[in-house]
Amino acid sequence: MANHPLRLDIFVEVQSQCATWGVVPLENSANGAVDLTLNGLADYNRSYVNIQVGGDTYVPVNHYLLGHHSPTVPSATSQSSKAQELPIDSFQHIQKVYSHPQALGQCSKFLDKYLKNAQRLEVSSTSKAAAIVSNDTTGKVAAISSELASKAFKLDVLAKSIQDQDDNTTRFLIISRNDTLPAKSPTQFNANCQCSGGQKTYKGFLSFTVSRESSRALTQGLSAFAESDISIIGIHSRPGRVLPFQYIYLVEFEVRNSGNGDRRIGALMERIGSVTQDHRWLGGWQACHESTGDSH
Repeated sequence: MANHPLRLDIFVEVQSQCATWGVVPLENSANGAVDLTLNGLADYNRSYVNIQVGGDTYVPVNHYLLGHHSPTVPSATSQSSKAQELPIDSFQHIQKVYSHPQALGQCSKFLDKYLKNAQRLEVSSTSKAAAIVSNDTTGKVAAISSELASKAFKLDVLAKSIQDQDDNTTRFLIISRNDTLPAKSPTQFNANCQCSGGQKTYKGFLSFTVSRESSRALTQGLSAFAESDISIIGIHSRPGRVLPFQYIYLVEFEVRNSGNGDRRIGALMERIGSVTQDHRWLGGWQACHESTGDSH
């Protein structure tokens, strides 16, 4: 695959119709938002004008330290499955650790404890890290990757489940071109919702910028959601790269029990358009909230 700017390969492949769907990480429960995905959604250069978000999914993430065993270190079968219980000198032979920036961040406690003197090197993916280590003959490098990667690249598992949090989870967005599968409206989703005993919900994404000349522009833009009876569930900002310190705001929202969602979103877009600049619809999808007895 080509070395695209900012490694936004998936956005490029979907926009160019080399792929129908793409799955990109948006945020991690331990390490926060993924900047590259936000950059793709912000789309400074209008390179991905046909990209829309059509869904999301949550995936539990377990990280493994992969490499080659030192002759002085016991095999993985005799080591504890809990990384925190390993001897402190288990990885003295490792001088470099490769992985994706998110994975390095999600395993910072383990790295600080066991590999504080090892160089941490960022690469484009955890599988790329495993590939690099598999080609190394020194035995002095390791990768943070997956159990599947250990088998694919024939690497030893040096430690299991090294992430900082046991419930480490990454949320992914599903993207496509807006002319591949047109986004359904809230009413269409409501009519076809397959939620079993849950609450019908429509999620959406949009972006906008605001004038730096107005002290109330951002407040007015965000107030448009409440005025349209729509809940904001996430806000991200990225530099707009046109004027210094002007930002693109990416807002995720939801409309619950969305029988009149079309009207509410229509009102939102009208209000947003009147108080912001360069607002863009980035897609919407159905989501289900299981009933918990909570009134809201």
